[in-house]
Amino acid sequence: MMKRNALTTQFQSWLAKPENARALDTLADAVHRKMKIARLDLYGCAPEQVDRQDIRQELIVFLLRDENMLSGLMGRKPGAIKQVRQFLWHRMIDLSRSKDAGQDIHKDTWRLFYRHVLEVLAESDDFIRDRGAAKGKMRFSMTENPAQTLIMADDFMTIAFPPDLPGEFGRLNTRENILTLARHFWSSSARAAGVHDLCMKIQDFLAWVNRHVVLQPGVESYPVTDGEKDAFNPLTERPAPGGLDNMKKNMLTVWAQNFFNRLKNTERKIFFYYDCEGLTHKAVSELMKKKAGLSYQRDKIREKLRSFLRALDWVSPDYDTKGQDGRDFEFFLLNLCDNLGSWVNLGEKG
Repeated sequence: MMKRNALTTQFQSWLAKPENARALDTLADAVHRKMKIARLDLYGCAPEQVDRQDIRQELIVFLLRDENMLSGLMGRKPGAIKQVRQFLWHRMIDLSRSKDAGQDIHKDTWRLFYRHVLEVLAESDDFIRDRGAAKGKMRFSMTENPAQTLIMADDFMTIAFPPDLPGEFGRLNTRENILTLARHFWSSSARAAGVHDLCMKIQDFLAWVNRHVVLQPGVESYPVTDGEKDAFNPLTERPAPGGLDNMKKNMLTVWAQNFFNRLKNTERKIFFYYDCEGLTHKAVSELMKKKAGLSYQRDKIREKLRSFLRALDWVSPDYDTKGQDGRDFEFFLLNLCDNLGSWVNLGEKG
């Protein structure tokens, strides 16, 4: 059996060929289509909203762990592609059904986004990457010799998120959006520091993105190299007895907005009327001008919400966790209902 490092290098070379990259894309697309047909949710997202790159990266992670299957795929062993496709499908089923695996995919999501950011910045002519002297942290800039300027976290964390970019990870995680975000973050940080050029840590960039878009609900540290660990992760902490802190409120507000974004227009109205307004079935039927199927749709939306909150066991009402504070879910639901109410009222006025 080939040594792991040599096999990994060979796989990287194999994957660099367009026809092989397309083969993996085809595999991921086939499984993605099957997920849509089976209505298989993944980490709280409807299959239509799952990014193909997440599926593709899940496949790559597995192949790098299974030398036999990787060797068979690269060597064009008969039946290898079918075997890989079957594995990937069953892997998606496991991730969809398992609470623990659902949390793991969020950890992978953070790592996948981190790797994607590194890849996009490396390929861009606008940015320059280097590994800083301080513990080897990867940094990026837009000039050859950036100033060694210190910018405080309080300053760059107040940078506004561009309103024209999507607030969902699945739609945000594209090359164009990452470059737009990076330019915005870098230039805004430079203005905050009062300089024309500077070098920013990529982890600071991700921490800022995480203030506005949920990248991970339950991961213990950043996916950094050299065994480094950063403590920033408010969502792994239990609610403080004294009430909700501002960081937690910000994150719950983002999650409420993300779930709002994932609801279709009809679903928004049904959930708002039933679960926010507490209206009777008869009243909802009159408002929706429809009688059949409303209760069924309502129950499906509630199931979608349970799936969405599955990884957040300290928020989800499905879990009776020691130390769980019901105010977390109440705050989430209040924000969700506010968003839905504003949307419904705007539609009625329009």
